[in-house]
Amino acid sequence: PELDIAIGVQVHAADAAVALKPLEGWMSVWEKCSGNNGNLGTGAVLDPATLRQMKQEAGHALAVVTATPGKPVSYWAGAGWDKSGDFASADDWNLYLARFAQRLASPLKITLGSG
Repeated sequence: PELDIAIGVQVHAADAAVALKPLEGWMSVWEKCSGNNGNLGTGAVLDPATLRQMKQEAGHALAVVTATPGKPVSYWAGAGWDKSGDFASADDWNLYLARFAQRLASPLKITLGSG
């Protein structure tokens, strides 16, 4: 039988910026690190076709997907830190995740022929 599984990203702070984009297949959390250590973005990207629901619950951003026997469930998880210089804000982090999801949805296909 099929099985529902959850993919989660923990939300540590009440003032964290949480973005849930089920139609695009990604979710993110952007929040302050302890002390003077900047801000950290965490997120997950998955195939929206497998998604049953996406929600924030019990201190987590959650994506519930349906696993079918004999078919792998794939997702990509990552993090970005504003002190790395790559992501200055939650908007930058969310744009990165949105573009990553777009690339997964439309992979580059190359056909080689004999010439």
